[in-house]
Amino acid sequence: MRFDARIPDDERRQLASLIGRELFTVSADGWAVQFDMEALSIQVIPEEIATPDDDHKCADVTRPSLTETTDATTGIVASNLGVITAVSVLSTVVVFSPPELGEPIEINGVTIPEGISYGPEFFHPSRPPSVSSGQAIVDLDIAFELRTDSNNRITVFTDGCGYFVYVTVNEYPISTDIYLECQIPAADIGD
Repeated sequence: MRFDARIPDDERRQLASLIGRELFTVSADGWAVQFDMEALSIQVIPEEIATPDDDHKCADVTRPSLTETTDATTGIVASNLGVITAVSVLSTVVVFSPPELGEPIEINGVTIPEGISYGPEFFHPSRPPSVSSGQAIVDLDIAFELRTDSNNRITVFTDGCGYFVYVTVNEYPISTDIYLECQIPAADIGD
């Protein structure tokens, strides 16, 4: 079974509309990321998408999701980043590892009993794995990047399964072996 966890067209158009805008600040609070530009602020939050299969009844993946800014995201990561010249989406393919019996863990003197453990496995979209008919395979937009005229590269990403959005400036947080980069043309601004 195949699941689609891509950034929807309306959010892609919103990303494309950023091209030509000056990016004043990027802020993060460990859960969300915020971009501040003249007369515009955009917040990026995690969105969970259910991807259950025969062995992983509660499986889900997380993609970055654009939303209207509600509260200021604290913690300025970078400022005066230049004019946005390009936007790209980074896509990957996710399957889940076989469920295994996990070890009990202790937190603050309390023992949590053993449970079922599994995690995501990432593949380049051009090399998806073979899976059984009852196993989920997920097309996931795991990140997007903004590039500026002052050679800054801002990457907003999830780890694919945790309920967090992260940001880096001029770093490569994701292995190029597992994603395909697709530039969003500025022409996508119109409907």
